[in-house]
Amino acid sequence: MTYETNVIGSLNVLLSAQKCMNVRAFVNVTTDKCYENKEINRGYREEEPMGGYDMYSSSKGCVEIMSSSFRRSFLQDDSAYAMATARAGNVIGGGDWAEDRLIPDCVRYINAGEKIEIRNPIAVRPWQHVLEPLSGYLLLGQKLLEEGKKYAEGFNFGPNEESVLRVAEVAEKVCNYYGKGEVIVHKRDNLHEADLLMLNIEKAEKVLGWIPTYTADEAVKNTIEWYKHFYDNDIDMYEFTMKQIDEYERHIK
Repeated sequence: MTYETNVIGSLNVLLSAQKCMNVRAFVNVTTDKCYENKEINRGYREEEPMGGYDMYSSSKGCVEIMSSSFRRSFLQDDSAYAMATARAGNVIGGGDWAEDRLIPDCVRYINAGEKIEIRNPIAVRPWQHVLEPLSGYLLLGQKLLEEGKKYAEGFNFGPNEESVLRVAEVAEKVCNYYGKGEVIVHKRDNLHEADLLMLNIEKAEKVLGWIPTYTADEAVKNTIEWYKHFYDNDIDMYEFTMKQIDEYERHIK
């Protein structure tokens, strides 16, 4: 199912876009986990090998390889749409209810009056607010529309180095901004989980002119504010969400 959805599903969308004459630009979002992770103490660059230890990560590596092959095989004509891939780190933000994701799990534990259990406290990840990579995707799409295949490549969108933090550090920040909660370490299961994964974002900075603006503290603070208002039921969440988007737009100008 993972490969069928991520690889075949992505291929079907690329083929469908090819048949639609109105499509001029295509931003194909994968993940930072597409890289062959060697647990190195630096960010991965766009030209480094694709890979993946687990099935999810390897499926995303396959999507990147397939997208590159599709681009070279079918998207070289001037009439073809321009397609780029985008790879982001660990994205956080209000409204995420997925299971086995750090921030939503922390929020659920806190509101249930339970201690926050984390499996791998020393794991290092590039944490960023969801509006950060979204701004990068939109900018990349704009560049593809305006200048076409010049930007039809892979791009990393991640935070600054100071926002590359351990899982335990982020969980503690959640408790601090929520004003309650306690973190404990849960026994790790047998599933593979990388301890170190970072992105090099120099290409996005130099080629696109994109830079991240929120620190990890700002990203966690804005995320927890969203969840607190949701659980307190003291504000219109649509209006508050739009307010956060407006504040971010002012922040990057």
